[in-house]
Amino acid sequence: MKPRILLVLPLTGGSLIVGMHVADALMQMEDIDSEIFQTQPLYDLYTRSFRHLSNETATGRTILAHINLAAMGKVVDFKPDLVLVMALAPITPWFIERVKELGAIIAHWYIENFRYFPQNPIVPKWQTIVPYYNYFFTVQKGDFLEGLKSKGVNSHYLPTACNPRLHNIIKDTSPFSSKYFSDICFVGSPYPNRIELFEHLTEFNISLWGPGWSEFAELRSSAQGDGTLINYDEESKILNGSKIGLNIHSTLYQGTMIERCDFLNPRVFTIAACGIAQLVDDQDLIKEVFELEKDIITYNNVETLKSQLRYLLNNNEVRESLARSAYIKVMEEHTYDHRIREMMHIVNLT
Repeated sequence: MKPRILLVLPLTGGSLIVGMHVADALMQMEDIDSEIFQTQPLYDLYTRSFRHLSNETATGRTILAHINLAAMGKVVDFKPDLVLVMALAPITPWFIERVKELGAIIAHWYIENFRYFPQNPIVPKWQTIVPYYNYFFTVQKGDFLEGLKSKGVNSHYLPTACNPRLHNIIKDTSPFSSKYFSDICFVGSPYPNRIELFEHLTEFNISLWGPGWSEFAELRSSAQGDGTLINYDEESKILNGSKIGLNIHSTLYQGTMIERCDFLNPRVFTIAACGIAQLVDDQDLIKEVFELEKDIITYNNVETLKSQLRYLLNNNEVRESLARSAYIKVMEEHTYDHRIREMMHIVNLT
């Protein structure tokens, strides 16, 4: 009998994007029966339905309770072997305990930075839910993972990945609009460290994609698009039309342009999946995924970054070799299909 997996998606944000990739992967896996439970439509419905309640706290509690009841109805109907809840889903300990009572495994994949807190008050903080799960997966190592393990949490490191059905090599770029072609591209939001870093790179032909870049006078000439979020199709065009994909991890700390992080952002895998050379800020976890200088090149300060950019722009063969090697690596080891298989192995559902 095929294993049955119920995926619970969050309301919005990066966790929802990753959740949709996981959903896409599950739907393609013929040896798994899967169902997707979307919380956002219910949240919108219940927000309208219960707006008459006396205060925001009462409204939030009512919405949260109804979402969890609806999710439980899906569990009872589908009878999953595994319920996978994505980070920032509005799921309570009550739901987690009821799932376990029904004999299913329940796991959580926390793909957010544990230092952040949910903006929506109906989303429980990770501290309140982590003790209840059978398994807790995180994209962060270091203090977070070690702290979880020291408290007896059945926790495991599981980074994000790429979705080759949405991000891949486009062999014929001739139909592309000219706006997609550049020496160097960056797709993402203008965090302070990224803004400061790009202000040092104005000598290069860089295209900046994502909301907010045109608001900064010195970077306005590099800002592309209409300032809205970039969809998968356009992101693939942007990456395939560029010679170098620049990757800069965000930081919480003012005055820090390049920070050593305890996680890898999804862009590490997305850029590689689109078959272009990647230049990324130096992170310890990079070495667990890629072979330096063969698959990927890193930098740790502005001058090194400039030097590496010049080197790559002047060496087509090096760029092509890096791109080819990284592409093979992610297709063989780092897709969302691989992550699901790894998760199933850990929870003994293979």
